[in-house]
Amino acid sequence: NIHYKCIVQENDVVKEGQIIAISTKENEGIRSYIHSSVPGKVSSVGECLLPSGKKGTAVKIKTEGSFSYLGKSLPETDWQWFSKENFLDLISTKGVLNTFSQAVPLAQQISSCTISKGRFVIARLFDEDPSRMTDSFVAENFLHEILVGTKIVARTLEAQGIIFILPKKSDVQLKEDDFTPYPVLVLEADTSKYPSGYMQNIINLVKKDVHSSEKNTFSFINKKSIFCDPQTLVSVYDAAVLGKPSVETFVHVTGNWLNSAAIMKVRIGTTIKDLVSQCGGFKNQPAKIIINGLLHGSAV
Repeated sequence: NIHYKCIVQENDVVKEGQIIAISTKENEGIRSYIHSSVPGKVSSVGECLLPSGKKGTAVKIKTEGSFSYLGKSLPETDWQWFSKENFLDLISTKGVLNTFSQAVPLAQQISSCTISKGRFVIARLFDEDPSRMTDSFVAENFLHEILVGTKIVARTLEAQGIIFILPKKSDVQLKEDDFTPYPVLVLEADTSKYPSGYMQNIINLVKKDVHSSEKNTFSFINKKSIFCDPQTLVSVYDAAVLGKPSVETFVHVTGNWLNSAAIMKVRIGTTIKDLVSQCGGFKNQPAKIIINGLLHGSAV
């Protein structure tokens, strides 16, 4: 668990992307950061009820003023010339979380990876939970950002290879030459069967399929390798290529009692009430609202 210290107070004016909280302790020599997802004025800092039922600290911001990133055409940096230290600093200070399994700071995850064999980046381009569509949607619509983000994570990790896990009959075409000097392994998972996208499923799939001598190095895949989902890799692209902090995310909102379903790109901190409103509200009062999927989610 990471504990954060709020560094803003009531009536402070903040910009979109401004750091508003910082981790109280370094982990692997790296701190974690939380950014304001909107410009505006801090109306309060206090307790809020979290989806888990526990209480936590929240900064409530009344949106006003101009956005720094939203609606702007952001130029790409010359990221090809950055060092691994540059990438690690950007991934850290821009607040990139790896949401493959549980949300953890990606920079700390990379920094703590000290294994000599199995230093792979694994990109899973579909949802492990069949009740969700978010990762699949992002993979289909932001492939360029995902591939660049994968190369950046590989360079930061000093990876021994890159593994892509695609759903069967995927239209994604990957050229190994695009990822030089890293060896690349591309495998398809049968997403019609459950489970197929969890860490151990992927490890088993790789070990089963690696037979040829030139791909034998991938047999060293293990749980300490860096597993990433599409949203994480897009966040890496935003941070390292566009200099943009993590202030938004994609969510899949669906259910029998909603007037419509949607996949939305929303500001971090958006309430469930506002998401429901964007979907046209409820047809009837729902028995439960579940976040993070039907299989591993929790009722809020």
